[in-house]
Amino acid sequence: MRAVVDTNVLIRTIIKPLGTVGAVLQRLAAGDYHIVYSRPLLDELVEKLDLPRLKDKYGITVEMVAGLLAVLSLRGSWSCRKSRCPSVETRRTIWLSRLRWPATQPWW
Repeated sequence: MRAVVDTNVLIRTIIKPLGTVGAVLQRLAAGDYHIVYSRPLLDELVEKLDLPRLKDKYGITVEMVAGLLAVLSLRGSWSCRKSRCPSVETRRTIWLSRLRWPATQPWW
C-alpha cells in the first residue's frame, strides 16, 4: 500500500512517538506501507522541525530528525520524474545540510 502522509503527522511522530500518530512511523518502519514524498514536503518537514520553539520545547535533536529522514528514504519513494530524481544519498545530504544543528556524525 502506498500513502502520502501530511507533514504535521510526521512532526507529531517525532514529538510524541508513543502518541496516537506514533504508530504511523512504526508501521512505516515495519514496511506495512510505502510512503510517497516530494521535495516540498521534505522542505516543509525540515523547516518546521528546525524551528527553535519546537526544538526547545520538545527536545528535538538532529539525530531524531535524521532518523525520521532515514526511515522515509528507506521505506518511501520520491515523487518525481525518473530523469530528475536525485539519489538517496543526495537527498539525505540535501535535507541534513538544511538543519542548523551541527551534525556530529553521519546518520545514514
